[in-house]
Amino acid sequence: MSSISAATILVVDEREIEARGIKSALLSRGCSDVRYCFSESEAVSALALQSFDLILIHHNLGTTGGVALASQLRALVSAHCAIVILAENATWSLALEVEKSAANGLLSTGLPFETLLDSLDGLLGNPNRFIFIGVRGESELIDELTSSEREVLHQLAQGLTTREIAQERHNSEATIKSHLTSIYRKLGARNRVEAIAHLKNQ
Repeated sequence: MSSISAATILVVDEREIEARGIKSALLSRGCSDVRYCFSESEAVSALALQSFDLILIHHNLGTTGGVALASQLRALVSAHCAIVILAENATWSLALEVEKSAANGLLSTGLPFETLLDSLDGLLGNPNRFIFIGVRGESELIDELTSSEREVLHQLAQGLTTREIAQERHNSEATIKSHLTSIYRKLGARNRVEAIAHLKNQ
């Protein structure tokens, strides 16, 4: 799947207004096959009737929560189906939990729809990625990064691999790895998820 406009999408959110808002944004991007459900049981029933390319689940869903539902649905869908959790408070610790559930990403609901849809577009191009755009960290740490390091960090947040970042920037992989080492050191991050957590909601 290369574009969100061609995807079959399931939105799972018990808050009807928010679910309809996401559906409207998807329709505005040219997505014609969007279905939404308001509970875990509706989502499981929907998957019994149709396959989806992308499933968007609100984090605070029902009694079990969106992450638990993501784990449950992962067992019911193909490996090519991307599952993304949407959360108001998208922190790096939640991102680690989401990644363990075999979901493909965590995105803040505070993102402008355009940024959200661009991120989902990128994910559908490579569903093996894990994307995370959430709560910013300490601004003074971000300020320590060079402009190149900031750009690499943003590309990292889009789910690009080291090789893909190198190709986009016309750099060697060794150069990108050097940037990443410097980014992690300056931000006090142990991995990409912790590093990306320092980005602002945009």
